[in-house]
Amino acid sequence: MAVSMENGHTQFGEEDDEVFYTQDRPQHSHSSERPRNVSREDSRVKTIDRYGFLIDSQYIKCGLSQAVPKDVAQKREKKWLEMIYNWDFWMSKRFATVRKRCRKGIPESLRGRAWQYLSCAHKLQEDNKKMFKIYLTQRIASKQEIEIKNDLHRTFPNHGMFAEDGGLGQKHLYEVLRAYIAYNPKEGFCQAHAPVASVLLMHLPQEQAFWCLVAMLQDYLPNYYSGQLEEVAKDGVILLKLLKTVHPKLHKRLKEAHIDSVMFMVEWFMCLYSRDLPWPSVLRIWDIFFCEGVKILFRIALVLLKHCTAHLPKVPREEYELLACLKTKNMPPAILEADFLIEEAYRLPIKDRDLMKEHKKLEKRSSQKKR
Repeated sequence: MAVSMENGHTQFGEEDDEVFYTQDRPQHSHSSERPRNVSREDSRVKTIDRYGFLIDSQYIKCGLSQAVPKDVAQKREKKWLEMIYNWDFWMSKRFATVRKRCRKGIPESLRGRAWQYLSCAHKLQEDNKKMFKIYLTQRIASKQEIEIKNDLHRTFPNHGMFAEDGGLGQKHLYEVLRAYIAYNPKEGFCQAHAPVASVLLMHLPQEQAFWCLVAMLQDYLPNYYSGQLEEVAKDGVILLKLLKTVHPKLHKRLKEAHIDSVMFMVEWFMCLYSRDLPWPSVLRIWDIFFCEGVKILFRIALVLLKHCTAHLPKVPREEYELLACLKTKNMPPAILEADFLIEEAYRLPIKDRDLMKEHKKLEKRSSQKKR
């Protein structure tokens, strides 16, 4: 588990609403697949939002966060441009300011470039010129090729970039995923790779998105998508340990109902909330993730767990009731909003050292079992 990271592509549909041909109204879920009986001929013209999603989709249904005033956005953009042009200085001498600005949210027009710089993906690309094209020509196992192709239509079908079967967006996603398998054949393909790569492609051209994906999976989430997902399971154990401090009653109920953390947090962490939260919230979380690492995934999870039963008379006892509460689609919309999530995340009675402490304890126990 990587617990810390101290380290101009135009946004899709950034200004006015546009229309795209896509499928009928999506289901109430980020991961909704296109219904099998709906063909391209049955599709209707739909209006999309500023992020490229269908207006009626879940991605913006809960997106009630107030837009940043234009003058404030311009000031922030100017500050970020100054930082990017003097990046090494800001990261070495003024990192606290960089972190503060990431928590406020990176300007949309600079988000992709900022993610590259925060993750050092731009240096990876510079040091490995032409390698992306080489990876595209290398053969991968036919089983993995089939798995990637089968996932294309399931990945953000409600986004204009990926809605068309065999369209340019799906082609780029296929090539980025295929190149990553060629780059890291030992890890192989994991279904969670697709949504992560898709979010990057919404903000970056193909090659930049590829190297950003490499940086994420190599430096921020090493070994997270390989084997039997042991690293994710470890983080689930740590999450429950921290939950005991944040919401002891819910922790007790989960334990009594024999509900393990992997029953609700795997998709949150592996997809970095991209399938589970309103899109403005997802982007704010990713901004912080690229700056501070996986710590923000824990903090957001704890906020969701702390407030997921607040609207109920009491914390449920039955397993099915508890599991229903833990689905973000059943949570009060207000707690899914970006400003609420981020503010609450840093009000939790949890310090970064608490996270480090639990991680070290778990690693120590794991090493003892292997002896």
